[in-house]
Amino acid sequence: MSVPREIDEFGSIPSRQDRRKTTRLRSVPEPLPLTEAERSHFAPSDFVLDVTGAECLAGLSQAESVEYIELQRRGLDNEDAAFLRYILLGDRIAIARRSPYAF
Repeated sequence: MSVPREIDEFGSIPSRQDRRKTTRLRSVPEPLPLTEAERSHFAPSDFVLDVTGAECLAGLSQAESVEYIELQRRGLDNEDAAFLRYILLGDRIAIARRSPYAF
C-alpha cells in the first residue's frame, strides 16, 4: 500500500520551511467523493494529500479533483468547454504520474 504524497494547491511538494508553517494536518484525510468502483479505476499512487490533509488527485487541487470527478461522471454529455476542461485536468494528472519528483 502506498502512502499518499503531500502536495500544495499548485501541484508541487511543499518545502521543509512551508511544512513548518502549516497548521496541523487533519488526523483523517478528507476523502474524495468516489464510489469504490470509481476509485478502482485509479492507481493508489494517483491519490495524494494536499497541505491541509485533504485527499486529491496528483497534479490537481481538491476543488479541481472534485471537478474532474464530476466531469468524468458526465462523460460525453459534457458541453464542449466542459469536455475540454476534463481533458485538461486529465492531462495534468497524467503529467503528475510521469513526474520525476513523484515518490
